[in-house]
Amino acid sequence: MNTKEMMELKQFDLNFDRLHYTIQPSGIRLVNKGMASNSDIFVKFESVGSKVIVENTRNLRWLGWSVLFLVIAIAIFVIRWLGEDVERGAEILYFSISMFLLTIFLLTNKKRVFLAREDNTGAVEFINTKRYRPKVDQFIKVLLLARNTYLIDKYSKMDEYIPYDQQHANLTWLYNLGLMTE
Repeated sequence: MNTKEMMELKQFDLNFDRLHYTIQPSGIRLVNKGMASNSDIFVKFESVGSKVIVENTRNLRWLGWSVLFLVIAIAIFVIRWLGEDVERGAEILYFSISMFLLTIFLLTNKKRVFLAREDNTGAVEFINTKRYRPKVDQFIKVLLLARNTYLIDKYSKMDEYIPYDQQHANLTWLYNLGLMTE
């Protein structure tokens, strides 16, 4: 992977959104282009956190309804098999509804990775499917390295023109972020 590829990440999701992340000298640019909306956000490195949160969410109601319609389809099939008079194609209808609801359940699964601050605010969101996981992990490593280098270069230098209290606050902040050991 070359340097340019490590500084950019492109992702696509099932909602037809195109996500493009670019590491720039003083922050990260997030471009989201979708069918209904577009956004272009620049987040400074000072606002990018280092806490990685992995989230996997599903709406279990769709699965519950799918199982219910599958049970109804099986029950109708068993009743027909036992010789009872059942409307023609009823089990196919209920089975089709069950499969449709199962498809919705599988498509609404969201696997996300958030890069947030310690107080869980200001998160940058990435898609974390099997397809993107290695690229996302590598991109987060490069992003955190660029962030750490930028913050140390900008805030750890002693300057006689900056008041002592401000310099002390900057060094304390870097220490609290875990970027300085002493």
